[in-house]
Amino acid sequence: MKSEKGLTLLEILVTITVFFIVVGVCFTMFSTVNLFVNTSEEKFNRHTDQNLTINSITKEIADPVELYYSISPIQELRFKNYKGDVKSIRYEATTHTLSFVSSSSNDIMSFNDSQIFVLSENVSNFVLTDQNGGSVPTEVILDSDVLYSLRLTFQSIKPNANGTEEIRTNEVTINIKPFKQ
Repeated sequence: MKSEKGLTLLEILVTITVFFIVVGVCFTMFSTVNLFVNTSEEKFNRHTDQNLTINSITKEIADPVELYYSISPIQELRFKNYKGDVKSIRYEATTHTLSFVSSSSNDIMSFNDSQIFVLSENVSNFVLTDQNGGSVPTEVILDSDVLYSLRLTFQSIKPNANGTEEIRTNEVTINIKPFKQ
């Protein structure tokens, strides 16, 4: 009997089958980890954008002495601080953009844009209400005896594993009370 060295057809087929099973498991694990990382990154970016926007608004509107609310042609909340600086938070519904604007004027009624900074491009709602949830008068300086609530709704699109997209919203309320001068 001759001793032949080599692999049989059965051994080769078993080796190829095991190889493809290992490659399939690795590919599945990679896809799952990749989806998890992308989801975590998207969630982190969404929360970072929202937190930056909220912190910027809260910092700037911490000590208003006057408030002015306008809805035409775009929604705008102007405020004057104790130093006399006049600033504005503007919401453009068509572009879902929330911007922070500084004025070169010290008069809250005659606002001149001097510097514009985009806070967020994923705001789907901007509503100012009084302490009872009622509507706020527009085009006038608002009463300093009232607590106002600025409600912002952030919207983000999350891709799902099956290729569809899910729209997620997060509503944030910022309370504002003008100080009496």
